[in-house]
Amino acid sequence: MNIYNITKQKIINILVNKYKNLDTSLINNISCEQPKNLKFGDISTNVVMLVHKKLEVNKEDLANFLINELIKEDMFLEGNFVMPGFINIKISNNTLINLLDNLINNKKTFGFTNLGKGKKVNIEFVSANPTGPLHIGHVRGAVFGDVLAKLMQKCGFNVTKEYYVNDLGNQVTLLAKTTKLHIKNYINKTEVPLEAGMYKGNYLKVLAKKIIDKKINIGYANDLEELKQISVDYNLSIIKEDLSKLGIKFDIYTSEKELHVSNKINIALEKLEKKKLIVLGDFRETKRKRNKRLES
Repeated sequence: MNIYNITKQKIINILVNKYKNLDTSLINNISCEQPKNLKFGDISTNVVMLVHKKLEVNKEDLANFLINELIKEDMFLEGNFVMPGFINIKISNNTLINLLDNLINNKKTFGFTNLGKGKKVNIEFVSANPTGPLHIGHVRGAVFGDVLAKLMQKCGFNVTKEYYVNDLGNQVTLLAKTTKLHIKNYINKTEVPLEAGMYKGNYLKVLAKKIIDKKINIGYANDLEELKQISVDYNLSIIKEDLSKLGIKFDIYTSEKELHVSNKINIALEKLEKKKLIVLGDFRETKRKRNKRLES
């Protein structure tokens, strides 16, 4: 039960029955919404400002006509006209009670509008580098993305929540080297300082101690690849734990490393090229220049 849509439809019906010369293209632009200041009423509509010129009717006369017709309905209590062309309407107590009854009896579906109709949507958010714990900026993005996903799900979209794991490149190499240095310091009982670019923070010292306690045979060997994976997995577990405390759960975690190893990027590019969906050019050029170049 959407009182704004119901009110809009009642206004349209009144106008269509009264004015045969009504331009139907204007109908979609009629708005019924909550006023910015609730002292003016429960519903505000721009209908008078929108159609009075086309109908060649005085604003006040049109407003009074619409108000008199609307308050004949049990749904509405009273209305008033405000320049430059708004009608503010108060709904009746019985309507408010019916709204509350409807909400209580339809808790799971109240407010649902099937805008998506099952359309697939992928929302990729947070995707913090797995080189350390989340910070407050990541948390802000996490909450925003999760709320957006839930709203779209509520509106009928088939939403997938994706976390893109940046587990490839120099940052991961530095991560593994940092962990390896901490392992060496623990074993040798030394305090060799971190090199430039290495990751600060006690969390990697904790990881190094865990590796030693589990007697994993790395640290001195040149097997950085295994250490990269262990470090990434450890940091990702910390991130997942923090997200869990926020009540946020992702549907998929996509590994950048896996995309490269499996050759999925090249496969995707080939498919896009076959469908002629790739344009090569200077990303700084304007849309007009790009269109002109493509047309030539």
